[in-house]
Amino acid sequence: MSDTKFEAADRPVMLEIRNLITSFGPPERPLVAVDRLSLKLRQGEILGLVGESGSGKSITLRSILGLIRPRGRVSGEILWKGRDLVPLSERALGDIRGKEIAMIFQEPMTSLNPLLPVGIQITENLAAHTDLDAASRRREAITLLDRVGIPGAAARLGDFPHEFSGGMRQRVMIAIALASRPALLLADEPTTALDVTIQDQILRLLQSLAGEFGMSVILVTHDMGVVAACCDNVAVMYGGRLCEIGSTDTVIERPAHPYTEGLLHSIPRGGAPRTPLYSIPGLPSGLADRPAACAFASRCPAATQLCRETLPLPTEVAAGRMLACHHPRRTAEELRHG
Repeated sequence: MSDTKFEAADRPVMLEIRNLITSFGPPERPLVAVDRLSLKLRQGEILGLVGESGSGKSITLRSILGLIRPRGRVSGEILWKGRDLVPLSERALGDIRGKEIAMIFQEPMTSLNPLLPVGIQITENLAAHTDLDAASRRREAITLLDRVGIPGAAARLGDFPHEFSGGMRQRVMIAIALASRPALLLADEPTTALDVTIQDQILRLLQSLAGEFGMSVILVTHDMGVVAACCDNVAVMYGGRLCEIGSTDTVIERPAHPYTEGLLHSIPRGGAPRTPLYSIPGLPSGLADRPAACAFASRCPAATQLCRETLPLPTEVAAGRMLACHHPRRTAEELRHG
């Protein structure tokens, strides 16, 4: 968690998503990847978007920036500083991408251009979104590499991506994303495949930068341990829908949705040798066979016929706490009073 506790009441809402639907395939038989998602993100907030692979987390980030076009379709509202991004043209979105909203993609080795030195890849962003001249762009690129913790930054501007370790490549990606000082950073599993020491360094770096620049962050991950380490709030996603939203402390200490509870039980803990790790039974449904009712019902220990027939609607059960479940582990009264 960040050192300064996020105070929702005194920071403006930067991003508000209302009933976002992202679908693919023919309109008459759409494959819905994100289904009626709504959330708010305030200035300086780090929001963890968590769930298993295929839950719609990465598609949500790409939908915000319009990166699922032309094959995907987006409806609903994505209000960035009050301006709806959904109807904007590619040209209008291009003025926002990288400048106001930046993204760190999941795998830096495939996101970085292997044929260009990292210095050029950073200065390209600066050339597109700032008025700096060539000499100033080079100085800023050195500053950025130094800021994200790459030793000998000036000497490494001419190095290619393959000359960096996995952790250092991820730092380069962060430097590129931060080049134009964005107000919102979308981080798609930035610590995937990194060892725990480097993972901790990257998470601490994101926390530090969010605090330094007043930058909002949406951090996509499947790891509740990562969320606990650095996020102010957490949104739990399953089957393209949001299950539960709340402050990280309260959701981890008092999970209300059975899926959230299952994710927390899946975190490895100390125990007797050879003790089997817990995993949620069953597998997530694919896009083509998601039920119209609760998507988690087939795997949920608390499911009833109501869950299999009726979609649970998102309901605000306490200030800043949303839940979509017919049979929550805790009552609304317990959630309101902690």
